[in-house]
Amino acid sequence: MSNKFHVRSLRVTLTVLALAFAGPPTMAQQAKADRQELKLEVTQRVNAHGNEFNALAKSSDGKRLFIATEKGDIIVWNIVMRRVERTLHQPGPVHLIAALANTSEIIAAGSSHHKPLNAVVRKWDVDSGAFVDLTGLNADSFPTALAFSTDGSLAALTTMEGTVAIWDVDTYKQIASWKLKETPLAVALIGRTAYVGTIPPEAIISEKGTAEGVISKFNIDDPKQESSDFLRVRDRMWLALDPSPDNRLLSVTSQSRDDIGTLILDPTSKAEKGRFGGSASTWIDKSKLMLFNWLDPAEIVQIPVKGPAVSIRKLERMKADTQGRAFDLTGQVANSNGSKAWATYRKGPGLLEFDLATNKISTLIQGPSGAYALSVLTRSADEGEVLTGGADGYVRLWKLADLSLLKEFQVAPQGHFVADAFLLPGAQRAIVNVMEMPKGFERNEQVDVFLVNLETGVQKKLLDLVSPQFGMAVVGDEIVYPYGDIIKFTSVSEPEKTHELKIGASIMRSVISENGRWLAVFDENKKLTVVDLTTSKMKTISIAGGFGGATLITNDGQYVFQIASEGELTKWNINTGQVQQSVLSMIREMHSNIDFMTLSDDDKWLITAGNHGDVGVFDRETGRLLFYTRTASAAFYVEKVWLKGNRMLITTDSGVMLQGKLTRNDVTP
Repeated sequence: MSNKFHVRSLRVTLTVLALAFAGPPTMAQQAKADRQELKLEVTQRVNAHGNEFNALAKSSDGKRLFIATEKGDIIVWNIVMRRVERTLHQPGPVHLIAALANTSEIIAAGSSHHKPLNAVVRKWDVDSGAFVDLTGLNADSFPTALAFSTDGSLAALTTMEGTVAIWDVDTYKQIASWKLKETPLAVALIGRTAYVGTIPPEAIISEKGTAEGVISKFNIDDPKQESSDFLRVRDRMWLALDPSPDNRLLSVTSQSRDDIGTLILDPTSKAEKGRFGGSASTWIDKSKLMLFNWLDPAEIVQIPVKGPAVSIRKLERMKADTQGRAFDLTGQVANSNGSKAWATYRKGPGLLEFDLATNKISTLIQGPSGAYALSVLTRSADEGEVLTGGADGYVRLWKLADLSLLKEFQVAPQGHFVADAFLLPGAQRAIVNVMEMPKGFERNEQVDVFLVNLETGVQKKLLDLVSPQFGMAVVGDEIVYPYGDIIKFTSVSEPEKTHELKIGASIMRSVISENGRWLAVFDENKKLTVVDLTTSKMKTISIAGGFGGATLITNDGQYVFQIASEGELTKWNINTGQVQQSVLSMIREMHSNIDFMTLSDDDKWLITAGNHGDVGVFDRETGRLLFYTRTASAAFYVEKVWLKGNRMLITTDSGVMLQGKLTRNDVTP
């Protein structure tokens, strides 16, 4: 049996030196990236809200599931009791997991996404919690695939750096290893032979494909013997190798530039038994294979001893018990009669159960949870606090220097989420906006505003607001928000103390500058008003639009920016009334929708976050692209971006928070 690290994540690691950013970029995008003036070195990656489920295995008796997670947890799920039986923990992310012949034994492997990688390969007894680390692997390795023999005596691991390692799991000794020039993406063990699917690293990075994708055979009993070719195919990337329980057959999943599919082979004769369109597969028994089509079970095929494989059941799309969809399938297993299947996902619901008899999907464990709120207070370049809030209903306070968790409190009840959060001076209190989860296509516009004590977790409700997207901010000790045709100011310390600023027409959108001095207001009469909050002086100009899209005002109060669909940027000069429109490159090319926009701390750079997991940095004056990337840590949206000096923070709709350094690109022409 085999287990692989998600190939998109591997591509990310190869592309950006084991960091968390990914494309997959097109060739044109990659060429532009080479010419970018800035580059991002990601130094930390944390699951701020929720967890990512990276791999799945089933015990040999079919009674338990073992789930590998990004937080380093190994979740043991009891299939009969339908509950978590226990949770084990490794010191870093777990990307691969395999269940051995002994029903209580597993092997789990993984490493960090950035240096030091600290790779760990560990054999666990899940009943006792005892473990032994399998040694002999370079700690700076990044594991890509894991397999075990059907008798449970051997385990094989491959790494991004080209290592293939074999252990005797009973003695914990490494009995064979090879160092390859190519990158191994898949591995399987059949008897005393290791089958390894490889590809040149540059082919993954560029996504051009490769002249030849190779599956090689290695003799475990004679590591010095040269490997032999098992299969060599042009323009083909091997994603998974999975032998049947009796080793009679080999399921091979591969991808080219044009398609993805699963091939069933006789490993002895290399004879093809069948070719199907599945993007992943799992053995039901020694003669039946369940195919998945990207996310869901799609088909069951049977492979007789003689003759070709035949499809015996096409599976319809099943009805889920919750809204939303899972993304990035990372593991799949089925029971012995093929009536149920289970799958894990890096994004969306974490563990799903597919009941083929009732045609229903049940969510067993929730996975990632969007990190929607981000607020940062700094005391120096390295000292400060970060507050995040997410769909799990929690706010979490982190140390800026290393993103270590300081405090966490659940502030939103079941069915609600944290929509926004604002750290108050001293980082001991915060203003937190809580909203109800949308039902279907209906969006609840009601928001409850709380004052949360970050020392005790005690929260006090301050306000009920409607349509928070119109603009709410915290300036000093005051909450500032639009209400009809006025801007209201409510004291945080003494909520009964309020004052108002009359605009004179219904407010459609408002925003406050980062330094808290300037307020920009768009009203229904197509007027843009900028207010100096220190003097209450106003300046108003007529505009043609300005009711939608991410909006900001510069810290000198002179310019207001708003971005519409696909990078259409409007800039208003509040002093002259002049309007300037332009299109931000890459945003238009990627057809990205921008829901968040901010400025760097010196106002020189315009920073965007979009629904293709993308972050862009542009020169504020000219609109010139300085930096653009996409992160595999988002299902769709990058939610928030913060940049001060060269320190960048990013949160995503998958609950991940990234920290990195944005520096000049030395290779820029």
